[in-house]
Amino acid sequence: MEHEIHKESKKTHHFSGDMSKYLIIHYATEIVNKIKERLSNLRKVENKRFDIWIGMYKGKDVTVVLTNMTSGNTAIIVDQAIQQGAEYVFQLGTFGALQDNIEVGDIYLISGAVRAEGLTDAYAPMYYPAVPDSGLLYKFLKIAEKENLKIESGIVHSVNIYSPYYKTTFNQDKYSPEVYRNLNVVGVEMEVSSAYICSSTKGVKALAVLVCNRNWKTQKEFMEGKKVDWKKGKDDVYKAHDKVIDCVLETVSQLD
Repeated sequence: MEHEIHKESKKTHHFSGDMSKYLIIHYATEIVNKIKERLSNLRKVENKRFDIWIGMYKGKDVTVVLTNMTSGNTAIIVDQAIQQGAEYVFQLGTFGALQDNIEVGDIYLISGAVRAEGLTDAYAPMYYPAVPDSGLLYKFLKIAEKENLKIESGIVHSVNIYSPYYKTTFNQDKYSPEVYRNLNVVGVEMEVSSAYICSSTKGVKALAVLVCNRNWKTQKEFMEGKKVDWKKGKDDVYKAHDKVIDCVLETVSQLD
């Protein structure tokens, strides 16, 4: 089966013009490779800057992009993908836990994001919420239930500085871990608010599903200057990503 590229595709500054309706993004090469392994008729899309692939899953064209880290990369990719015709955005990734009961390998469907990254101010006022599309969320949950995927939900703290909790920052209210722990925010990461805001302000459906890759104990020990093993539980993170990817692709297969 040949690829059916979205009819409204057009060249943007960074992309060549090839884009499908369904976009999956992740910042890590190893996870993007896992997604690619599940696609048929895979081909690389030539472009100026990003690692972009288009493949097929159960008759649906899927675009996969390696974003690397930061909200800036995420915004550029999602924004330009939407300009080319992307209609569904799946943000996959990881987060560092802020709550004691969250363990490495736990899977969270992200119900909202604290917009602390500074970038989305250019898209919408701060009282505009960074939330997923409820219909897409419901479809994913139905697939997850069918696949017996254990999944929780919660809000993340989206920032645009790597490990802001480990250094003294100017705005402590904006970055203090205790502030967000007390507000029951589940974790800290860098991309979700950008994916949600760039999508929703343009009428595009988005959903973020993340895996915990470090628990609160590890983060706290590092903040205290102790040596920690960042790779502890890495296999659990990869196994969780395998389950998430399968459920996301199954969700895509059942979308119109």
